[in-house]
Amino acid sequence: MGFIFSRKDTFPDTKQISGKLYILQKPFIADVRMSRKKVVQLPIPEGLITDYGSIPGFAQAFYDTAGKNSAAYIKHDFLYASELVKKKIADWNLLLDLKDDGMNWFKRNAAWIAVKVGGPSVWKKHTVEGINKARELLFITQRNLIRKRNRFHIVYKDGKYAKV
Repeated sequence: MGFIFSRKDTFPDTKQISGKLYILQKPFIADVRMSRKKVVQLPIPEGLITDYGSIPGFAQAFYDTAGKNSAAYIKHDFLYASELVKKKIADWNLLLDLKDDGMNWFKRNAAWIAVKVGGPSVWKKHTVEGINKARELLFITQRNLIRKRNRFHIVYKDGKYAKV
């Protein structure tokens, strides 16, 4: 499983817009596991606002949300914002992505439990307008990728890449 970036990057291209909020500058493709056997590729759209991982202050020193695991957190943010999948699937994808990124068992499961416990309050605050805005970003990104015939690079765990 993995992420596909539009350049030879190993991290998503974001820009800080305020405090802990960032905007995704370039789209990337993420594998979304729908079940144990079904995986779909989904563009994570440019323009998405993210806080990476919403980690409580006392635990932030233990998590590198804007580094190696940033794609996993951004993908999770988009799956939440767009509600394209059930919350359970979004949370499960975060757990598996953190495992694929090499995060140790304790830290990834602590993050997973945190989103399982804290996530429902975020999920319930979603509005139809907010969900539609996230989905519109996806539509625009898909249209632009088709129009531009963008080339992507698969980024493997060891940092090597291959053109797609």
